[in-house]
Amino acid sequence: MKKKLLLTILINSILFSTFALEDSKKGIEFYKFGAMEPAKMILLNSYKSSSADQAEVSYYLGEIYFSEGKRDSADYYFKQGLAANPEYVLNEVGLAKLQLKSNQTAAEASLKKTGDKNKKKADVLVAIAKAYFQNGMNEKAMEYIANAKKANSKYAEAYVLEGDIYASGKESGKAAGAYEQALNFDPNVKEAYVRYAEIYSGGINPRLSIEVLERLVALDPSSPLAQRAVADAYYNAGQFGKAVAAYSKYAASEYSSPADLSKYASILFYSGDYAKSSEVALSALKKNPDDFVMNRLLMYNLFEQKKYSEGLAVAEKLMNMKGKQDFIYLDHVYYGRLLQKEKKMNEALAQFEKARATEPGKAAILKELADVHEAMGEYDKAIAHYETFLKEGGDEVKVSDYFTLGRSFYSAGNAITETDKESLAKKTGYLTKADEYFAYVAEKSPNSYLGNLWRARANSAIDPETEQGLAKPYYEAALEILLNAGNNKNVKEVIESYSYLGYYYFVKNDKETSKSYWSKILELDPDNETAKQALKGI
Repeated sequence: MKKKLLLTILINSILFSTFALEDSKKGIEFYKFGAMEPAKMILLNSYKSSSADQAEVSYYLGEIYFSEGKRDSADYYFKQGLAANPEYVLNEVGLAKLQLKSNQTAAEASLKKTGDKNKKKADVLVAIAKAYFQNGMNEKAMEYIANAKKANSKYAEAYVLEGDIYASGKESGKAAGAYEQALNFDPNVKEAYVRYAEIYSGGINPRLSIEVLERLVALDPSSPLAQRAVADAYYNAGQFGKAVAAYSKYAASEYSSPADLSKYASILFYSGDYAKSSEVALSALKKNPDDFVMNRLLMYNLFEQKKYSEGLAVAEKLMNMKGKQDFIYLDHVYYGRLLQKEKKMNEALAQFEKARATEPGKAAILKELADVHEAMGEYDKAIAHYETFLKEGGDEVKVSDYFTLGRSFYSAGNAITETDKESLAKKTGYLTKADEYFAYVAEKSPNSYLGNLWRARANSAIDPETEQGLAKPYYEAALEILLNAGNNKNVKEVIESYSYLGYYYFVKNDKETSKSYWSKILELDPDNETAKQALKGI
């Protein structure tokens, strides 16, 4: 019985030690990938275990805290590592690294001493090179990389660090070559795939970046970090569907951090899956209701889902969070849009003005300002903002923007109801400008009826009694396009055109032609009372 109990205790002890070792390896892998939050969580748990390699775990915790700028914590763990095992010299390197800026002479002497003692240990020499690199001393770092290669010409991590140094100096070709060399010597150095892919991410060669990371996924399909890396590559290449699929696997893992969930929710938002993005955000907010980024994303998503009152409540919470928050351009834009939808126009204007002040180079906000002013009946202000957008918008300016400005002039003209000479002149001025913009639309979009139809409307408003027939050529041009389209989508526009032409010919006393147009209306709409009355009158 005692032997059986002893055997059980021994087996459990071995298993516990194995799990602790596996956990620490996982934490180190996350650190090398640059996933600091989960790496720190895993390693801190390992540190509490007496079965883990305390010296190694302490070293990597020191490295994590150094990367976070928490030098006191880094110093603590490097010292704890030395106390656990004085022979694990990487902690000596870590302590010297902390002194390179404050006491360079002593630090360099310590690093030289460690390097001289470990001339045949490539890992130690690479750690020294990294210490110099992290302190901006790249020339010294390269010396120790060369020494590491002498110690072991196939030590992959030497080439990874060499690639990092080249990448920091924007020497992309050399960096890529170093990472490829690392993978040639050891295809299992997973961080090399990520660094290599980063060289080509963005606009350089996103396809190659994806190919490199797909090699990593093929190497280790179960790796959540591989899924995260390839998801980022898909996202940067605009392949949002694949990005969502890959990131969902990582987000579901036990290692995903709040920052990772924020990234996942962001990818979902920019891929247009607003419902799923909201779901992720709400899940995170259950754990931390004051998560600034998740509240931001929830606000964006609720607007896009047309849940305006809910979105406004989230927006007001976001804008009133305690502490200094860094509000970005889109925060003010979405808050303004929500306020506009809830008919809080003056408050919406204030938010759009803040957005304009936050990023003056983003001319598109001028259109949002114009829309609110137009909704408030402040046509001159709407026109001014749209005219400024046309001047500043550059490649963002589309033909549709000229159309919208034309409609603003049209609305401004029709808003004038006074009949005195001065008011009529002002009205005609607005409508004439509207006609100019609609003419531009008709020229640039000859297959669209809109430019000619709105020219017709503007000219009809200038000539309300149809004395001059100013709208006639434009209704005829619009009709030609509408009828050639051969569909029933724009029946109202066709009837409008027939009505004008029917009245025009009635005024000109051409009764037969007038009757033909009113009859055409009844063919489209047998119950049209205006057409019936016109035919009776004729």
